[in-house]
Amino acid sequence: MSEVPHEILEAMQGPVLVIDRSFRIVFANRAARERFGTEARPAVGELCHCASHGLDVPCKEMGIDCPTQKVFATGARARVVHVHRTAEGKPIAEEVIASPLIDADGKVTRVIEEVRNAEELLKSQELMDCMCKEIERLRGLLPTCAECKKIRTADGTWEAMESYIEKRSSARFSHGLCPTCAAALYPQFYRGDGL
Repeated sequence: MSEVPHEILEAMQGPVLVIDRSFRIVFANRAARERFGTEARPAVGELCHCASHGLDVPCKEMGIDCPTQKVFATGARARVVHVHRTAEGKPIAEEVIASPLIDADGKVTRVIEEVRNAEELLKSQELMDCMCKEIERLRGLLPTCAECKKIRTADGTWEAMESYIEKRSSARFSHGLCPTCAAALYPQFYRGDGL
């Protein structure tokens, strides 16, 4: 399918741009016109790097990962997080998802860019990075005393398992007795159905 009906793109809530091979914006839905254009400078007809970054040269020439250029080069979707500028010049983190528009011969003729606020995405990534660090701390072999179950720390001291894990994760412990231990420790009270 070489073209997407404009009414479909217009109905999308977030900014959507259609960009040609010269990096010129050939369509911008209402959200994109509001986001990237002004009365004095409408987004349609403008070069995408001028509209989104305020740059006079393409993103790639400035060392910025360009999803549109990737789509034209590979024919595959591309996704990046960019710092764009608002109409007031304020920097804002946005996720750009670029998808190919392909003609009947299989050639990419244009690229559709969907632009989304990336603040939540970046917060999610920060959270994921933090969680991965926490998991990494608990990954691998933990040298544990076979009798008391204390864990040997990096500095060679021995720390109670509960304390060790609570300091390095959000886990909290409560205690009880399993049936085997209850029977061994309190045979006079244990009836096999709990204490």
